[in-house]
Amino acid sequence: MAYTINKTDGTILASVNDGVLDTTSSMSLIGRNYQ
Repeated sequence: MAYTINKTDGTILASVNDGVLDTTSSMSLIGRNYQ
């Protein structure tokens, strides 16, 4: 199940899938069950 991260203006910043490390932004977002 992917998580969609939205900016305050409603645009999509990133879509984070399970088990991955997303580095789309300057902040790393960790998906569920990341190892």
